[in-house]
Amino acid sequence: MPSARGDDGAGPVARTITGEENQRGCAMIVGNRKEFSEIVEKLGSARRAVVLGCNECVTVCGVGGEREVGVLASELRLLWQKEGRASR
Repeated sequence: MPSARGDDGAGPVARTITGEENQRGCAMIVGNRKEFSEIVEKLGSARRAVVLGCNECVTVCGVGGEREVGVLASELRLLWQKEGRASR
């Protein structure tokens, strides 16, 4: 099943589960956050990144809403400051 992410694989994975795959018999969207180490690996030596979220299904899943975007941005900022590559 295709995922709702870019071809580079960055960002959380969201997919629709069909009625045949769940007990209720209805379609639902499930979102999972990538491991932080995988996100950092994808960003490579970047000094800046745009962290985007959505206020719909990934907010309900707890992986891509406003709160989670803020947490990820803070995690990246702290890591980059520790590594001495923060851009400010």
